[in-house]
Amino acid sequence: MKRVAALLVVLAAVPSTAAAQGLPVSAFSDTRAVPTPAEAALLLPSLRGVCPRGRPASARPLALRKAVKGAERVLKKRKLTRFRKNRQAKRPRKAQELAVAGVARRNPAGALAGFLAAHQREARNPLHLLNASVMLTRLGKPREALAMIAAAVRLPAPRRTPMGIGVRGLALNNRGFALIALRQFRDAERVLKQAIRAEPLLAEANLNLATARLCGGRTSQAIAPYIAGQRRSVEGGVEVAEVQPAAGNALDMSLGRAGEPPKVRLPGTVEAGVASAATWQALKDQRYGEANQLYEQANATLMEMSNLLGSRPQLEARRASEILGLFNERDRQRPEIGAAKQALLDMEPVMSNAYVAWQDEVSRISDDCFEAGGTSGEIEACNRARCVPATASHHATWLGLIGDVDSKLRVYSRLLHEYASGLASNLANPVYQRTIMVATQHEIMSLYASRVVLEIAGRTDIEEIQKDRCAGSGGEPTGEDGGSDFPFPSACPPELQAIKVAFSIDFFSFNVSCESVSVQASLPHALSPFAQVGYNFGSGSTTVFVGARAGGSIPGIKANARAGIYMSFDSSGNPTDCGIRGQVGAGGPSLPGVGGPSVSGQLEYSLAGTFL
Repeated sequence: MKRVAALLVVLAAVPSTAAAQGLPVSAFSDTRAVPTPAEAALLLPSLRGVCPRGRPASARPLALRKAVKGAERVLKKRKLTRFRKNRQAKRPRKAQELAVAGVARRNPAGALAGFLAAHQREARNPLHLLNASVMLTRLGKPREALAMIAAAVRLPAPRRTPMGIGVRGLALNNRGFALIALRQFRDAERVLKQAIRAEPLLAEANLNLATARLCGGRTSQAIAPYIAGQRRSVEGGVEVAEVQPAAGNALDMSLGRAGEPPKVRLPGTVEAGVASAATWQALKDQRYGEANQLYEQANATLMEMSNLLGSRPQLEARRASEILGLFNERDRQRPEIGAAKQALLDMEPVMSNAYVAWQDEVSRISDDCFEAGGTSGEIEACNRARCVPATASHHATWLGLIGDVDSKLRVYSRLLHEYASGLASNLANPVYQRTIMVATQHEIMSLYASRVVLEIAGRTDIEEIQKDRCAGSGGEPTGEDGGSDFPFPSACPPELQAIKVAFSIDFFSFNVSCESVSVQASLPHALSPFAQVGYNFGSGSTTVFVGARAGGSIPGIKANARAGIYMSFDSSGNPTDCGIRGQVGAGGPSLPGVGGPSVSGQLEYSLAGTFL
């Protein structure tokens, strides 16, 4: 049949397993394909550009007071003094929010000013110093960063921290981050291995460990932590190298629903086949036309998705592409889907052999009767006497085979549609959903047209042609019973356990609904004097962990001391990953939007920096 081949959807780039303490972690990076060790070995040398240049610098500790003065020099003391007089900077919670806006707006100097102001007003909170240390390393002051980290770990640890990630793990990662900037790669490696043991959720520590080894000239030893740092939470994720993680680990697949093509009434006798021939010919034309229309729709929707991805935020585009990748990898993701399709395809030679056996016998009967001689009436009678029962016998055999084909198609259809609709329910954008679901319908209906309808139409057509000598009289016509049943999934419905969080603070709004991401940060006027402070980092990322202060909660996540969200920003301020720790609760959005409930002053923040 023309153009009714299985459509391969390809795009270029792409609730999870419970984390420690039994609280689930869902992250965009869960669906990311990690490189194989061989691929990582080829890739890592090209990443050496992140390595600091020059000879190792001294990591001799500074006193905190001296480190603060060094930070003030970076920020220009006059500007910092003016900033500290700002009404918002005088309140530690508002100063933190100013700092977070600085991170999101690629203003590390402004972020540093905010964290220093928060420390000045809330000196017993170690998170302010740890956060300031990340910005100091970014601004080329790693020794000052080390001093602030050392001072932070001497302070009492808070009872709750954002996402439950402890001060010790953050301090070790940020210390390793600063040591890399000082080109003290062996010392960085030592503390980063401790960070990984202390806090397994810190993917940043794995990436920094890979950096320390790469920059220290030990590329082969950088491979394992580089792979491990690609994902935050999928159990066994790094063991699934070369392919994406299991969809059921990375996404909530519980809303997938089975789908089927139209049910068929098979012609139980040759006579029913003769009576149904015209019907099945019409159905063949109809279903082939439908399959070709679905082919056109699938290609058009794929093109629409491809164009849309180019205009969407990088993080959203990557997540949608990765979910589409899970669809493309369906045979590896769900081996039972591939096995069901292969079982269907394996019936083709069986059906072909049955047809050949039938027509061979019809030919032999014709030849035998002709050789026996006699009048034309006698030859015709000979043919009918032998061909009618022979064709009936072959029809009975065929009936069992075509029933098996139909049954195998339905098994495949149900499995494929359940998997595809489970994936599509994790998408909020209807274009992304249609890309998967139309491709699924095309796959099923093209197989239905070519393996079931075409086979029945071909059989009944031959039986109708040969009816005068090989069929009896009578027979009830057959055909389809009803239409296809392909339930379309809801878009990121409320009951789906997915990343659905929305909130806003004075300078920042955060809205994630499945793959749709809206992050808006304005540059507060108070930070504008720091916008021109230069820094040397052309790569790397900063992760902001967010948690509710005691007695509060983040809209969309059930209250828990270890619950929270995170978002990673690259050196240009683009979000590159986000996720939540906790159970999805009431109050989160079911559709993407802008903003959300204001929680200004109710949240706590911590930072982790990386070179990769």
